Amino acid sequence: MKRKVVGLLLALTLSVSVTACTNVAEVMSNSQTESSADKTQSDETGSEKDGPGKEASQEDGSGEGKTDSGETKESIKEKILFTGYYDDVYYGVNEKGEKVSEYRWEDVRKALKEKGIEVNGTAAAMGDGLIFYYQSEPTGNRYAYHVYAVDVASLTVAPIYTLDEGWWLDNLDYYQGKVYLTLNADNYLKSEMVFERTSEGLKFAEVENPMAAAVQNTFGYNLFLCSKNQINPSGNCSITRAFEETGFVIGYQDNQYYKISKGGIITKIPGMPSDYSYNMKYDAKGAVYSLYDNELKSNAICGVNFEDGKAITVSAAKLDEYQGILDYYNGKVYYYTHPKDSFVIYNNAVWEYDLATGKNQQLYAMKTEPGATDVAPGTQGFQIVGGDAYFIRLMGDQLKWVKRELDADGSNFIDLGLSAGEKTVFQYGNVTYDSCENNCKGCGIPITKFYGETFLLFDEFSPAADKINDALMKNLQNQIKEYRESADQREYSTEECEYHKLYPEQYCETYEEEISGVQILNEKYLTVDYSGYWYGGGAHGMPYMNQRLFDLSTGEEMTLQDFYPGSSKDFKKLIATKTKEDYLSYSEDGRPYFAEDADTVYQQAYDYALLDKGNLIFGKDGIDYYYPPYDMGPYASGYIFIHISYQELLGRPEL
Repeated sequence: MKRKVVGLLLALTLSVSVTACTNVAEVMSNSQTESSADKTQSDETGSEKDGPGKEASQEDGSGEGKTDSGETKESIKEKILFTGYYDDVYYGVNEKGEKVSEYRWEDVRKALKEKGIEVNGTAAAMGDGLIFYYQSEPTGNRYAYHVYAVDVASLTVAPIYTLDEGWWLDNLDYYQGKVYLTLNADNYLKSEMVFERTSEGLKFAEVENPMAAAVQNTFGYNLFLCSKNQINPSGNCSITRAFEETGFVIGYQDNQYYKISKGGIITKIPGMPSDYSYNMKYDAKGAVYSLYDNELKSNAICGVNFEDGKAITVSAAKLDEYQGILDYYNGKVYYYTHPKDSFVIYNNAVWEYDLATGKNQQLYAMKTEPGATDVAPGTQGFQIVGGDAYFIRLMGDQLKWVKRELDADGSNFIDLGLSAGEKTVFQYGNVTYDSCENNCKGCGIPITKFYGETFLLFDEFSPAADKINDALMKNLQNQIKEYRESADQREYSTEECEYHKLYPEQYCETYEEEISGVQILNEKYLTVDYSGYWYGGGAHGMPYMNQRLFDLSTGEEMTLQDFYPGSSKDFKKLIATKTKEDYLSYSEDGRPYFAEDADTVYQQAYDYALLDKGNLIFGKDGIDYYYPPYDMGPYASGYIFIHISYQELLGRPEL
């Protein structure tokens, strides 16, 4: 297999809501009389019916300029780039896309664990060289929350606050050098605590929140909090930030959306739907939201212009096509579309819609790359920074942050030189795929879908590359053949067709098998890792994993039996002993096993282990023997891995 240029790749997040766009403009009405003090507040924030007014200054205290088109251009001290919720590294950039900071979560996680702090989540917020983390702890019917700050340079860990039972910690935000803890109790009662760093090293003290009265005005409302500036990995911000940047927040109560100003004026928003939307972004100019059409089984992207109160359909729901909001900035919504029925490989189109002018334009389109289907094309990490779009792109075997200048011709993607990971599979070869879809003979609704990938090794890594590739390709061809033949043999009644129409997803058997990793061990052996997922109805499907091992010099496929010097009984004893040790390494209430004692685990593992079964992954220093869900533990435990070094297994340090 010869080298080729690997295409573009990026990622996405789907947003789903619950109704269709409304085109009915409602009469705007105040829920309370506007006092002179409130009127002054309204004029300052632009949150009422007189117009959008003036926006607050940016979080770093710097001013804003105007672009040639008259749009607001930010002057940014530090904007954090997020690829997803569980990133290993975060970068801070300025408005030019230049790196000004770097946050490595893995280093911070280790520092927390060294202090005896259990890490069961990820970073909650960051900025100014600090990462903030909170740990939740069950206490009766509620949780206690322990909040910490970590200096990423020195890896110093310091507690900030412990929130006892009685309130939920809704959100943690770091804004203008202060930590904001947004608290929530029953009936949408809100409170927001503020902590400021003292002059005594990494210490934070609680300070008065000047926005406390404004926060109280939100009692009883389900809030949508939105910021065009710094946000945390979960996409949320504090109530204070939302108030200061926009002058109001949007609340939902009794099937109606309201603007809630800092001064306490509560105003109905015309043009909004009555049903609740789970994804909304807004500023002083307008709001956009995603709504679900039950008949078309698809999302619609909708909006409302606050200047005239008119409802807007940005992109109507289309049959079998997903679409969702990526970002909203200066009155423009950035969203993606892609076909729903493409199963795994799809083409993402990214669009820009101007709420004021109605101008809708496609910015670019990118297709899913086999071998990297976990990276959604064109959308992963998408956010607007200083008026430009930032996202992840696959370049060779590297995932990198790129910038697209929206005021340019749009043809160039600028590499920022910031790594977001790698796809080692493309260091050694390419990935191709095949798929099939079989429809019911009675109603035509899909009843089986299959997607499979195979790896193709570059010639330079083995004189037997063709032999290895033929063996890998044959496996994929056999799978495709099996799925097609099994569908041809199935017969369906009229009654079953009715269920197909009512529950098309539940009655469609799907199977995905993808290349999850490739490596070369000791310059002698090629390993190809597969991961898959089968769904045949019910609450969930079943994950799948496998590995194939080849001798690079001969092209022959090999198994553990080709290396293991002992007997089958020796192997059983080793696996059982190591599994028992793993069982005992957990606390009594944290074990992922069904068994209630170590001796039972030993016997179950002994009976389970087979030298020729193949439930193992070859690595650089040993193997990982694994138990799939339900074999030794519940589904929620996932795979249970038992690591065994080559020294223990083979009596030597390497394969």
